[in-house]
Amino acid sequence: MPTNETRQMVLAAAAACEDKKGQDTRVLELDAADSGFTDFFLITSAANERQAVAIADEIELQVKRKFGVYPNSVEGRR
Repeated sequence: MPTNETRQMVLAAAAACEDKKGQDTRVLELDAADSGFTDFFLITSAANERQAVAIADEIELQVKRKFGVYPNSVEGRR
């Protein structure tokens, strides 16, 4: 079961998506019995690659600022 802090991080990340004009943003909470590797998926769409990068950067910045958490890795970045 996800902690309240984890839930707050996901909501902050979703808000960052909306701030950067992400489209159709959805948060999927997974059942622990069905998924052992994550509690949530955050899905959003962008109009182009540049906007997608801006959204990802904003999520990373907001989570760092508010929770002091850094990603272990980021896929698809140079």
